[in-house]
Amino acid sequence: MGDGWIGFDLFPKAYSSTAALRISRAARIDLCEPGFLLMTKRKRPRKPRSFRWEDVCGKLGTDDGIDPREWLRGVKRNPKNRKTMQLCHQVERELSFALSASPDAVLQELSLMVVTPAPHAGHLKVTIGVPPGIPSAVAQSRLVEATGHLRAEMARVVSRRKVPEITFECLPLTPTGTG
Repeated sequence: MGDGWIGFDLFPKAYSSTAALRISRAARIDLCEPGFLLMTKRKRPRKPRSFRWEDVCGKLGTDDGIDPREWLRGVKRNPKNRKTMQLCHQVERELSFALSASPDAVLQELSLMVVTPAPHAGHLKVTIGVPPGIPSAVAQSRLVEATGHLRAEMARVVSRRKVPEITFECLPLTPTGTG
């Protein structure tokens, strides 16, 4: 029995479990079934290995040995107005779909650039890119006419008591690539 086992594989049933625990303090006893005991050696505590940084990395850097949780300690993960930015993203996605599905050919040519709160989430500023063939005044007037329809499309997606007001700003797009 030199393979780490002490005692018996089959412990006599005449001994109670308390008597079996008193037999040897150097052994750990596991009760498998009533009458069967498995006795093993106690494990010695492992000696701590000496740690060398050279084993882990070739060259020490300025951030070696720093807890990774400390890296972002001063950085805020969520912006302060996360819900407002979420609303702007929802409105941007829905308005881009509504503009592309519009029956008006001028509105279909416009490209939505960004939606920002102006000055809060109750009023949103929508920046629209106007292609070179369409005058900005014509695009602005068509957008003002379609404001009611666009707000109704926004109301389908946005779950708020009041749908935000929208203001349009038209900026001319520059042509990309000449080749």
